[in-house]
Amino acid sequence: LRAARLQRFENAASSSTNKPTTRDTKQKEVIEIDLDGDCVTSNSLESDRALAERLHREEEMSAHRTFAENASQVDYSSVRPGVFDTMRNKRAYLQDGNDQSHSGWGMLQQLVDQGSVSGQPFAQGGVPPFKDSHEQAWSSGGWVWVKNPQYAKDPKARVDKEGNVAKMSSEWKRLVESNVKITHRHLIDLATKHNVLDGKWLLYVKAEDIETDWPKIRNAIIEGKLGSTAKISDTPDERGSHVVCIYCPNFLDKDDLLRVRRSISNDVGMYKTSVLRFKLDAVTYLNLYAKNQWKLKTTSYECGGKKDEECSTLISSWEKCTCATSDCCMRCYKPKEDSDKKDVYSIIGLKYSEATAAQGEKVTLLREPENKHDPNAVKVVNGSGQLIGHVAKDKAAILSPKIKEMQEDLQSQNLKKLVVEGIIISVSDGYQQSVQVEFKQISNETCNAEVDKAEAEVVILE
Repeated sequence: LRAARLQRFENAASSSTNKPTTRDTKQKEVIEIDLDGDCVTSNSLESDRALAERLHREEEMSAHRTFAENASQVDYSSVRPGVFDTMRNKRAYLQDGNDQSHSGWGMLQQLVDQGSVSGQPFAQGGVPPFKDSHEQAWSSGGWVWVKNPQYAKDPKARVDKEGNVAKMSSEWKRLVESNVKITHRHLIDLATKHNVLDGKWLLYVKAEDIETDWPKIRNAIIEGKLGSTAKISDTPDERGSHVVCIYCPNFLDKDDLLRVRRSISNDVGMYKTSVLRFKLDAVTYLNLYAKNQWKLKTTSYECGGKKDEECSTLISSWEKCTCATSDCCMRCYKPKEDSDKKDVYSIIGLKYSEATAAQGEKVTLLREPENKHDPNAVKVVNGSGQLIGHVAKDKAAILSPKIKEMQEDLQSQNLKKLVVEGIIISVSDGYQQSVQVEFKQISNETCNAEVDKAEAEVVILE
């Protein structure tokens, strides 16, 4: 009503720019009176105009708020169908501990004789799905799952969240549309950035061996020798094998990945001389499988085989091996069994850092005497010089004077320089992680050569 009133007033005002005639005046009076029979004064018209302007401003602000909200919302449509259902079911069964009905183990032969389950023909050439009668096992979505009874109490037990998977999928979609050259490193970075950390060791069990091999895996899970959970496909694939996934909650925890891999050989007694491969759940969520258009390898780690029957080394398949030229190879990870015999320090202040450091990454420790909070501060930086964090204050009070004393001794000789390097030996919890420190003495000639090389690289880049 007020908008109509304002519009009529403006029309009347525009028609009366010249000296109004008697007819114009009467028309204006009619317009002013013909609004629910009320007489409209100039003051009320001015208030209506102010109201219209205020409503217009509010409409603009509402549009801005809606845009901001839409920009911050997650594009769930980028996630392929079925992913969220699987994740919700996994969380419900693993974390909430819902009871499921179980068919008896040993029903396999009976189901074969019947030829169908619930009136539905068998898939894969008439082979029926099996079910496990154990109280810690259940069937869901073509898989038989098993979990450790202490799953809920396991501090490492976790499942990826739908929102994080959606954010990762949205960024992956934008990455694909940008036409950049996609590498496996992109997958690792996306999964790490969005905290999509679940992954699994992939095993294959032949159909004729399922009644002997699967119970070994199931019992090892229940006894806490493997990860917290595992699953096996309830029907074989086209090669006649059942796929087994033994889960690890955090692919960045390389020590845990190695522990589970060794247990598969030592406790379960499988794949003792064969290479096993580890696949990120993030890769599965992104619907990446063999023969993808980017020719990416879909597994990220591998371990074992005839050359490494002890499973001593975890191989990062996307990294280059530098064992011949470096003490710290990013491709070949070996746990520091004797880390307790060497200098190990805690890195704190990770939430204020410029970058994160993965387990096994090489870092450098530098004294920071100009630090206004602590003259004994020792900062930790990565290979690009970005700050990871600082050594805990009580340890820095011992480490910093030690570094200073060693540096002064070498400077007096004028032959060598001290470099304090470290290896990250634990996974970050968001607040702190551990670094194993090593003191190295390098000659001035080597140091100068490295500086010249760095300057040359800068020139090339420019």
